Amino acid sequence: MSARSHLRTTIYRNHDRIHEYIRRVEAGASPVEQVFRLGPEDLRTQFVARSLGDGRPLERAAYERAFGRPLEADYGEVVARLAGAGLVVDRGDEVVLSDLGRLVYDRVMLQFYPRHALDWLWRQAA
Repeated sequence: MSARSHLRTTIYRNHDRIHEYIRRVEAGASPVEQVFRLGPEDLRTQFVARSLGDGRPLERAAYERAFGRPLEADYGEVVARLAGAGLVVDRGDEVVLSDLGRLVYDRVMLQFYPRHALDWLWRQAA
């Protein structure tokens, strides 16, 4: 229940209420409640989340290979701000979470989210 999965550039999120989830499954219906199509900003955020957000280095060369543009073009200000706050360490060829950044990695990752994703998160929390 409330699981999510992805296929290429689309994310599927199951219903988060147990009774509705069970009703749908027992009726042979899909438990999927929301479908998100990922645009270019979302795909860049996903790339960051699957490296830095998973505790691995965010390699500048890999980012540029994936998107045809340098990390700084999309996240230069974000990386500088996080480094200034001691949350990431910029090693030149890669960016890694600092010890402090690992303690609050979820808050660090929010800095990379596009506005529409942040707006959606706040609506869900309300």
